[in-house]
Formats: sequence, structure tokens, C-alpha cells
Amino acid sequence: MRSERWQFTGQDGQSLAARLGLPDGPPLATALFAHGFTCGKDVVAASRIAAGLAARGVATLRFDFTGLGSSSGDFANTNRQDPLAASTGS
Repeated sequence: MRSERWQFTGQDGQSLAARLGLPDGPPLATALFAHGFTCGKDVVAASRIAAGLAARGVATLRFDFTGLGSSSGDFANTNRQDPLAASTGS
């Protein structure tokens, strides 16, 4: 699996860190992995799921919610609309 760092702006303007896991060939599908709020994009389970999906041709975007991991802001102000921002790349 190839992995690329990615960044996008959340619904409240915070910079959110993401990782895009890509299959070796052209993606057959794309998944957005919105893990539990207290976990980050790099937890072992999320990494393994992304690798398993990549092995099956699925690109996976996983990200740190506001205030977690490498994302800016305060976790108390997490916006539940951030997965929508991730899906549109805004």
C-alpha cells in the first residue's frame, strides 16, 4: 500500500491531517474511514483496515478529528460535519 499525507480544512476552519492509503494499481473504489472520536488516523486498527482495503483495490482516506493527532484545534470543538469536508476535499 502506498500512503500519502493529506490535509484539508474542517467545517470550522481547522487544519485537519489525513492519510490516503492507495492500492498498487488504479483504485476500484474509495472509502472514507471516520474512526471513533478518541482515536487517531494512525492507530494500528485503522492502519490495518486501510492496508486490507488497499490490497483489494480500495483507496482509503482516514483523518484526525479536530484536536487529535496532527490536526489543529480543540477536541472539545470537534465538528461532526468534518467527514463531509473530508469527502469533498475542502
